[in-house]
Amino acid sequence: VGDEIVRLLRKRGLLDEGKTFPGNCSGETLSSGSVAPQEAFKDYTRRFPHLEDIYGEDRQGVFRILAEDEANAEYLVKSPPLLKAEVIYAVQEEMAFKLGDVVFRRNGCGTLGCPSRNELRKIADVMADELRWSEATINKEVEEILHYYHLVLGMM
Repeated sequence: VGDEIVRLLRKRGLLDEGKTFPGNCSGETLSSGSVAPQEAFKDYTRRFPHLEDIYGEDRQGVFRILAEDEANAEYLVKSPPLLKAEVIYAVQEEMAFKLGDVVFRRNGCGTLGCPSRNELRKIADVMADELRWSEATINKEVEEILHYYHLVLGMM
């Protein structure tokens, strides 16, 4: 994971080409002014404190996705927080194949009640990009969650 993070940080211009940090796999050192992955990770930990609580050491996988594209830092759900990067991580690393996998099992976004239809749609759209869902599948996934909250849990 470390070398992948270095590659992504270089791609985004956050780490000088040919330079790394002490303790990485290639053993090079940073030039002045470069941002080491540890510093980027500290920034992510500071910006997104919930990631440590939810993922522990596995949060580095979410950090990798954040390093790939700043757009992955978008909050899809504000409370409890859920980032676009977390949904991508759930699909890529935790085998989330259904919207319910993310809402109920991979993140706490569904534990305090039903996320709004708009929030469910945002999550489903991210999953659709990863899993190549059709519009019909997206709608079906959202409706299944709403149905579950309404009929099974008696909420909404």
